[in-house]
Amino acid sequence: MTDVAWKRFKFFDIEQVRNDSVQTITTKDVMCAASGGGFLFFGDAQGGISVVSRGFSVHRFQAFNQRCNHLYQTKKGRVLVAIGDAIEHRGFEEIQESQHAAKVNRELMNKKMG
Repeated sequence: MTDVAWKRFKFFDIEQVRNDSVQTITTKDVMCAASGGGFLFFGDAQGGISVVSRGFSVHRFQAFNQRCNHLYQTKKGRVLVAIGDAIEHRGFEEIQESQHAAKVNRELMNKKMG
């Protein structure tokens, strides 16, 4: 039987990052994440999206009034798709009318299909 010698590969140098050189994401409630185009995107429970560059600079913007549920970065990295919760601006009567119209439309579609 031959002896197998393990070869050690050095992929990167270990270097501790100083706290003052890296900005931090201020929220603790990260709900979703995406990456692409050299950036990391984090959606939080307050409706904000934090953008982290390769140089670890962090920028945050408010996308929704409540939480950010899903993030998706397109293949070419030029479009970020975000789905989140916002406050309903319609009144109660408008919501009822909209739900009734949707119900009538479903019934009509079911009649045509069946």
